[in-house]
Amino acid sequence: FMDEGSARPRVLIVDDTRFDREVALDAIGDAAQVETAGSAEDALVALRRAPVDLVLTDLHLPGLSGIELLSRVRADHPDTDVILIRAHASVDSAVQALRMGAADYLNKPVHVDELALVVRRTLERRRLQAENVHLRDLLATVEDCRALAASLEPAEIHTIALDVLLARLGRAQGLAIFHRAANLGSDDVVLRGWQEPGAESLRAALIGEKPIDVEAMPQPSVLEGGPLLETVRDAGVQPGRMLAVPIHGRASEGGVLLLPESERRFGDKDLEIARLVAAHAQAAIQHALSSTTSPAPTTPATSSPRSTTRFVAPSATAPNSRCSSSTSIASSW
Repeated sequence: FMDEGSARPRVLIVDDTRFDREVALDAIGDAAQVETAGSAEDALVALRRAPVDLVLTDLHLPGLSGIELLSRVRADHPDTDVILIRAHASVDSAVQALRMGAADYLNKPVHVDELALVVRRTLERRRLQAENVHLRDLLATVEDCRALAASLEPAEIHTIALDVLLARLGRAQGLAIFHRAANLGSDDVVLRGWQEPGAESLRAALIGEKPIDVEAMPQPSVLEGGPLLETVRDAGVQPGRMLAVPIHGRASEGGVLLLPESERRFGDKDLEIARLVAAHAQAAIQHALSSTTSPAPTTPATSSPRSTTRFVAPSATAPNSRCSSSTSIASSW
Protein backbone atom coordinates (compact mmCIF):
# COMPACT_ATOMS: atom_id res chain seq x y z
CA PHE A 1 0.00 0.00 0.00
CA MET A 2 0.95 3.63 0.46
CA ASP A 3 2.91 2.61 3.57
CA GLU A 4 5.99 1.87 1.50
CA GLY A 5 7.34 5.38 1.58
CA SER A 6 7.71 6.76 -1.94
CA ALA A 7 5.75 3.93 -3.63
CA ARG A 8 2.71 5.12 -5.54
CA PRO A 9 -0.75 3.98 -4.37
CA ARG A 10 -2.42 1.16 -6.28
CA VAL A 11 -5.88 1.40 -7.87
CA LEU A 12 -8.02 -1.38 -9.33
CA ILE A 13 -10.58 -0.37 -11.99
CA VAL A 14 -13.53 -2.77 -12.39
CA ASP A 15 -15.81 -2.33 -15.39
CA ASP A 16 -17.10 -4.68 -18.09
CA THR A 17 -16.87 -1.94 -20.74
CA ARG A 18 -13.45 -1.27 -22.21
CA PHE A 19 -14.31 2.33 -23.05
CA ASP A 20 -15.20 3.11 -19.43
CA ARG A 21 -12.00 1.46 -18.23
CA GLU A 22 -10.00 3.66 -20.60
CA VAL A 23 -11.80 6.78 -19.34
CA ALA A 24 -10.90 5.85 -15.76
CA LEU A 25 -7.28 5.20 -16.76
CA ASP A 26 -7.05 8.64 -18.35
CA ALA A 27 -8.56 10.28 -15.27
CA ILE A 28 -6.13 8.63 -12.84
CA GLY A 29 -3.08 9.28 -15.01
CA ASP A 30 0.18 8.98 -13.11
CA ALA A 31 -1.41 9.50 -9.69
CA ALA A 32 -1.37 5.74 -9.05
CA GLN A 33 -0.39 2.34 -10.36
CA VAL A 34 -3.47 0.99 -12.09
CA GLU A 35 -4.78 -2.51 -12.77
CA THR A 36 -8.05 -3.32 -14.54
CA ALA A 37 -10.63 -6.11 -14.30
CA GLY A 38 -13.71 -6.85 -16.40
CA SER A 39 -15.80 -8.38 -13.62
CA ALA A 40 -16.16 -8.53 -9.86
CA GLU A 41 -14.91 -12.12 -9.91
CA ASP A 42 -11.73 -11.07 -11.73
CA ALA A 43 -11.32 -8.20 -9.29
CA LEU A 44 -11.45 -10.55 -6.30
CA VAL A 45 -8.77 -12.72 -7.90
CA ALA A 46 -6.59 -9.64 -8.43
CA LEU A 47 -7.08 -8.57 -4.81
CA ARG A 48 -6.01 -11.98 -3.54
CA ARG A 49 -2.90 -11.70 -5.68
CA ALA A 50 -1.91 -8.22 -4.45
CA PRO A 51 -3.68 -5.65 -2.24
CA VAL A 52 -4.65 -2.23 -3.55
CA ASP A 53 -5.46 1.11 -1.96
CA LEU A 54 -8.59 1.85 -3.96
CA VAL A 55 -11.16 -0.10 -5.99
CA LEU A 56 -13.06 1.93 -8.57
CA THR A 57 -16.03 -0.18 -9.70
CA ASP A 58 -19.17 0.05 -11.81
CA LEU A 59 -22.37 -0.73 -9.95
CA HIS A 60 -23.79 -2.94 -12.73
CA LEU A 61 -21.49 -5.83 -13.60
CA PRO A 62 -22.01 -9.30 -15.11
CA GLY A 63 -22.12 -11.87 -12.31
CA LEU A 64 -21.52 -10.27 -8.94
CA SER A 65 -22.72 -6.67 -8.80
CA GLY A 66 -20.73 -3.66 -7.66
CA ILE A 67 -22.62 -3.69 -4.35
CA GLU A 68 -21.71 -7.35 -3.81
CA LEU A 69 -18.08 -6.57 -4.69
CA LEU A 70 -18.14 -3.72 -2.18
CA SER A 71 -19.40 -6.09 0.50
CA ARG A 72 -16.66 -8.63 -0.25
CA VAL A 73 -13.93 -6.01 -0.31
CA ARG A 74 -15.02 -4.50 3.01
CA ALA A 75 -15.08 -7.97 4.58
CA ASP A 76 -11.85 -9.38 3.14
CA HIS A 77 -9.80 -6.21 2.56
CA PRO A 78 -10.99 -3.66 5.14
CA ASP A 79 -8.05 -1.33 4.48
CA THR A 80 -9.09 -0.87 0.84
CA ASP A 81 -11.37 2.01 -0.17
CA VAL A 82 -14.13 1.57 -2.78
CA ILE A 83 -15.68 4.16 -5.11
CA LEU A 84 -18.86 3.14 -6.93
CA ILE A 85 -19.92 4.43 -10.34
CA ARG A 86 -23.63 4.12 -11.02
CA ALA A 87 -25.82 4.56 -14.11
CA HIS A 88 -29.61 4.83 -13.83
CA ALA A 89 -29.37 3.88 -10.17
CA SER A 90 -31.66 5.15 -7.46
CA VAL A 91 -30.69 7.40 -4.60
CA ASP A 92 -31.41 4.47 -2.29
CA SER A 93 -28.64 2.40 -3.90
CA ALA A 94 -26.16 5.25 -3.40
CA VAL A 95 -27.17 5.61 0.25
CA GLN A 96 -26.87 1.85 0.66
CA ALA A 97 -23.37 1.90 -0.80
CA LEU A 98 -22.24 4.66 1.56
CA ARG A 99 -23.73 2.83 4.55
CA MET A 100 -21.86 -0.30 3.50
CA GLY A 101 -18.57 1.60 3.60
CA ALA A 102 -18.05 3.05 0.12
CA ALA A 103 -15.68 6.00 0.15
CA ASP A 104 -17.67 7.85 -2.54
CA TYR A 105 -19.87 7.36 -5.58
CA LEU A 106 -20.24 8.93 -9.04
CA ASN A 107 -22.98 9.05 -11.65
CA LYS A 108 -22.56 8.08 -15.29
CA PRO A 109 -21.66 9.54 -17.66
CA VAL A 110 -18.47 10.23 -15.76
CA HIS A 111 -16.52 13.38 -16.54
CA VAL A 112 -12.77 12.83 -16.52
CA ASP A 113 -12.07 15.89 -14.37
CA GLU A 114 -14.68 14.91 -11.79
CA LEU A 115 -13.39 11.34 -11.60
CA ALA A 116 -9.80 12.55 -11.28
CA LEU A 117 -10.81 14.88 -8.43
CA VAL A 118 -12.66 12.17 -6.50
CA VAL A 119 -9.84 9.63 -6.91
CA ARG A 120 -7.12 12.08 -5.90
CA ARG A 121 -9.18 13.30 -2.94
CA THR A 122 -9.65 9.73 -1.71
CA LEU A 123 -5.96 8.89 -2.11
CA GLU A 124 -4.93 12.11 -0.35
CA ARG A 125 -7.23 11.33 2.56
CA ARG A 126 -5.63 7.89 2.82
CA ARG A 127 -2.16 9.46 2.81
CA LEU A 128 -3.05 11.87 5.61
CA GLN A 129 -4.62 9.09 7.66
CA ALA A 130 -1.49 6.97 7.22
CA GLU A 131 0.69 9.89 8.34
CA ASN A 132 -1.45 10.41 11.45
CA VAL A 133 -1.22 6.73 12.30
CA HIS A 134 2.56 6.85 11.86
CA LEU A 135 2.89 9.89 14.12
CA ARG A 136 0.90 8.07 16.80
CA ASP A 137 3.19 5.06 16.33
CA LEU A 138 6.26 7.26 16.85
CA LEU A 139 4.81 8.75 20.04
CA ALA A 140 3.91 5.27 21.31
CA THR A 141 7.45 4.09 20.50
CA VAL A 142 8.94 6.89 22.57
CA GLU A 143 6.69 5.93 25.49
CA ASP A 144 7.67 2.24 25.17
CA CYS A 145 11.36 3.19 25.10
CA ARG A 146 11.10 4.72 28.57
CA ALA A 147 11.61 1.21 29.94
CA LEU A 148 15.15 1.21 28.52
CA ALA A 149 16.32 4.02 30.80
CA ALA A 150 15.57 1.99 33.92
CA SER A 151 18.08 -0.78 33.08
CA LEU A 152 21.81 -0.77 33.86
CA GLU A 153 22.50 -4.13 32.20
CA PRO A 154 23.41 -3.84 28.48
CA ALA A 155 22.15 -7.34 27.64
CA GLU A 156 18.79 -6.52 29.21
CA ILE A 157 18.66 -3.26 27.26
CA HIS A 158 19.01 -5.23 24.02
CA THR A 159 16.20 -7.54 25.11
CA ILE A 160 13.85 -4.68 25.93
CA ALA A 161 14.72 -2.92 22.67
CA LEU A 162 13.94 -6.10 20.72
CA ASP A 163 10.55 -6.45 22.40
CA VAL A 164 9.70 -2.80 21.77
CA LEU A 165 10.70 -3.05 18.11
CA LEU A 166 8.68 -6.23 17.55
CA ALA A 167 5.61 -4.69 19.17
CA ARG A 168 5.82 -1.39 17.29
CA LEU A 169 6.40 -3.03 13.89
CA GLY A 170 3.80 -5.76 14.47
CA ARG A 171 6.27 -8.59 13.87
CA ALA A 172 6.39 -11.97 15.59
CA GLN A 173 10.01 -13.06 15.05
CA GLY A 174 13.26 -11.37 15.92
CA LEU A 175 16.58 -11.78 17.69
CA ALA A 176 19.14 -9.68 19.50
CA ILE A 177 22.87 -10.33 19.62
CA PHE A 178 25.04 -8.50 22.14
CA HIS A 179 28.84 -8.82 22.16
CA ARG A 180 30.53 -8.03 25.43
CA ALA A 181 34.06 -6.72 25.79
CA ALA A 182 36.63 -9.42 26.60
CA ASN A 183 36.96 -8.39 30.23
CA LEU A 184 33.20 -8.66 30.77
CA GLY A 185 32.77 -12.21 29.59
CA SER A 186 30.38 -13.66 27.06
CA ASP A 187 28.10 -13.02 24.13
CA ASP A 188 24.34 -13.02 24.56
CA VAL A 189 21.63 -14.06 22.10
CA VAL A 190 17.93 -13.40 22.67
CA LEU A 191 15.35 -15.09 20.42
CA ARG A 192 11.69 -14.25 19.99
CA GLY A 193 9.21 -16.32 18.01
CA TRP A 194 11.35 -19.35 17.15
CA GLN A 195 10.54 -22.88 18.27
CA GLU A 196 13.00 -25.64 19.14
CA PRO A 197 15.02 -27.26 17.65
CA GLY A 198 15.39 -24.42 15.15
CA ALA A 199 15.96 -21.92 17.97
CA GLU A 200 18.85 -23.96 19.36
CA SER A 201 20.51 -24.28 15.94
CA LEU A 202 20.22 -20.54 15.34
CA ARG A 203 21.50 -19.73 18.82
CA ALA A 204 24.52 -22.02 18.43
CA ALA A 205 25.40 -20.59 15.03
CA LEU A 206 25.28 -17.00 16.27
CA ILE A 207 27.18 -17.64 19.50
CA GLY A 208 29.92 -19.55 17.70
CA GLU A 209 30.47 -16.88 15.08
CA LYS A 210 32.65 -13.78 15.03
CA PRO A 211 31.63 -10.66 16.97
CA ILE A 212 29.38 -8.24 15.18
CA ASP A 213 31.11 -5.27 13.62
CA VAL A 214 28.52 -2.75 14.71
CA GLU A 215 30.61 0.12 13.34
CA ALA A 216 30.13 -1.34 9.85
CA MET A 217 26.37 -0.78 10.29
CA PRO A 218 25.99 2.94 11.05
CA GLN A 219 22.19 2.89 10.96
CA PRO A 220 19.22 0.50 10.59
CA SER A 221 18.96 -1.04 7.14
CA VAL A 222 17.41 -3.98 5.33
CA LEU A 223 19.97 -6.71 4.62
CA GLU A 224 19.75 -8.69 1.41
CA GLY A 225 23.08 -10.48 1.83
CA GLY A 226 26.33 -10.52 3.77
CA PRO A 227 28.01 -12.73 6.42
CA LEU A 228 25.45 -12.09 9.15
CA LEU A 229 22.51 -13.03 6.95
CA GLU A 230 24.42 -16.05 5.61
CA THR A 231 24.97 -17.29 9.18
CA VAL A 232 21.24 -17.08 9.85
CA ARG A 233 20.48 -18.96 6.62
CA ASP A 234 23.11 -21.62 7.37
CA ALA A 235 21.27 -22.30 10.64
CA GLY A 236 18.20 -23.32 8.62
CA VAL A 237 16.36 -19.99 8.69
CA GLN A 238 15.40 -18.61 5.29
CA PRO A 239 14.22 -15.06 5.97
CA GLY A 240 14.83 -13.61 2.51
CA ARG A 241 15.70 -10.15 3.81
CA MET A 242 16.23 -9.00 7.39
CA LEU A 243 15.96 -5.67 9.13
CA ALA A 244 19.25 -5.03 10.95
CA VAL A 245 19.22 -2.45 13.76
CA PRO A 246 22.70 -1.76 15.19
CA ILE A 247 23.04 -0.59 18.78
CA HIS A 248 26.41 1.02 19.41
CA GLY A 249 28.10 0.49 22.74
CA ARG A 250 31.70 1.18 23.72
CA ALA A 251 34.92 -0.19 22.18
CA SER A 252 34.29 -3.79 21.15
CA GLU A 253 30.91 -3.89 22.84
CA GLY A 254 27.79 -3.55 20.76
CA GLY A 255 24.89 -5.45 19.35
CA VAL A 256 22.29 -5.72 16.66
CA LEU A 257 18.58 -6.49 16.47
CA LEU A 258 17.51 -8.66 13.54
CA LEU A 259 13.95 -9.06 12.27
CA PRO A 260 13.20 -11.38 9.34
CA GLU A 261 10.98 -9.96 6.63
CA SER A 262 7.56 -11.57 6.22
CA GLU A 263 5.08 -11.16 3.39
CA ARG A 264 4.72 -7.55 4.52
CA ARG A 265 7.90 -5.87 3.35
CA PHE A 266 9.80 -3.37 5.46
CA GLY A 267 9.11 0.22 4.46
CA ASP A 268 10.51 3.65 5.19
CA LYS A 269 8.24 4.09 8.21
CA ASP A 270 9.50 0.82 9.70
CA LEU A 271 13.07 2.11 9.34
CA GLU A 272 12.11 5.38 11.05
CA ILE A 273 10.72 3.50 14.05
CA ALA A 274 13.82 1.27 14.08
CA ARG A 275 16.10 4.35 14.17
CA LEU A 276 14.09 5.73 17.08
CA VAL A 277 14.39 2.50 19.10
CA ALA A 278 18.12 2.25 18.31
CA ALA A 279 18.75 5.83 19.47
CA HIS A 280 16.99 5.24 22.80
CA ALA A 281 18.76 1.90 23.31
CA GLN A 282 22.15 3.42 22.56
CA ALA A 283 21.54 6.24 25.03
CA ALA A 284 20.51 3.69 27.68
CA ILE A 285 23.66 1.62 27.07
CA GLN A 286 25.91 4.67 27.30
CA HIS A 287 24.23 5.55 30.59
CA ALA A 288 24.62 1.99 31.87
CA LEU A 289 28.31 1.82 30.93
CA SER A 290 29.10 5.22 32.47
CA SER A 291 27.30 4.16 35.66
CA THR A 292 29.34 0.97 35.98
CA THR A 293 32.67 2.78 35.38
CA SER A 294 32.07 5.80 37.62
CA PRO A 295 34.73 6.20 40.38
CA ALA A 296 33.77 5.02 43.83
CA PRO A 297 32.64 7.76 46.25
CA THR A 298 35.37 9.13 48.53
CA THR A 299 33.07 9.42 51.55
CA PRO A 300 32.28 6.27 53.52
CA ALA A 301 29.06 4.63 52.44
CA THR A 302 26.39 4.24 55.08
CA SER A 303 25.04 1.13 53.46
CA SER A 304 26.30 -1.68 51.26
CA PRO A 305 27.05 -0.71 47.64
CA ARG A 306 24.23 -1.08 45.19
CA SER A 307 24.48 -4.32 43.28
CA THR A 308 23.65 -4.71 39.63
CA THR A 309 21.50 -7.72 38.91
CA ARG A 310 22.40 -9.51 35.71
CA PHE A 311 19.46 -10.32 33.43
CA VAL A 312 18.35 -13.89 34.11
CA ALA A 313 17.51 -15.85 31.00
CA PRO A 314 14.48 -18.12 30.72
CA SER A 315 14.96 -21.84 30.29
CA ALA A 316 16.95 -22.81 27.18
CA THR A 317 14.08 -25.07 26.16
CA ALA A 318 11.68 -22.16 25.84
CA PRO A 319 11.06 -20.70 22.37
CA ASN A 320 11.94 -17.19 23.49
CA SER A 321 15.24 -17.74 25.22
CA ARG A 322 18.66 -16.23 25.69
CA CYS A 323 21.97 -18.02 25.73
CA SER A 324 25.44 -17.05 26.95
CA SER A 325 28.73 -18.51 25.89
CA SER A 326 32.34 -17.85 26.87
CA THR A 327 33.53 -18.67 23.37
CA SER A 328 36.45 -16.42 22.43
CA ILE A 329 35.64 -14.50 19.30
CA ALA A 330 38.50 -12.85 17.48
CA SER A 331 37.58 -11.03 14.30
CA SER A 332 34.68 -9.05 12.89
CA TRP A 333 32.01 -9.88 10.35
